[in-house]
Amino acid sequence: MAFKVGFDEVLGNTVFLGLYARYLKKERAELGPWLAFWQEVQEFRVMPRGMAANKQARAIFSQHVQLGGKQAVPLSK
Repeated sequence: MAFKVGFDEVLGNTVFLGLYARYLKKERAELGPWLAFWQEVQEFRVMPRGMAANKQARAIFSQHVQLGGKQAVPLSK
């Protein structure tokens, strides 16, 4: 049984997002860091400003943006 779901629905539904993450890990591993980056930024967007948000921003930068990060995503200038 197959059904179609829009990408926005996938990103907005934790069950679909989990399935999509598993698919990426298995079939499109090069896109996994992008999804992890997106998820962390979405969590950061709703954090109250303060020390915890600053710490999270630094963690996102070091893991996804900084050259040599564990899950660095290619960003253009």
